[in-house]
Amino acid sequence: IGGTFNVLDDNSRKNALELAEQSLIGNVLSFVGLFGPCLSFYSCTLSSQLFRHELMVLLHVRKQHEEGDVTDALTMQERIN
Repeated sequence: IGGTFNVLDDNSRKNALELAEQSLIGNVLSFVGLFGPCLSFYSCTLSSQLFRHELMVLLHVRKQHEEGDVTDALTMQERIN
């Protein structure tokens, strides 16, 4: 949202104060655009036991996958030696 505002409003030369104002408006709009999804995520995390469980399962599977990549690399190194 903030980037779109900057693109639409970027059609003339501006002094430092106008640029600062444009940057502030863009940052506020970006914050407002991200606030809704973040609030939704945190409220689901805090209120839903099923959501927390599924999130932990997802993170655990991802962690195991990353550890598996490291062990696969070590196995390949052992095969080379």
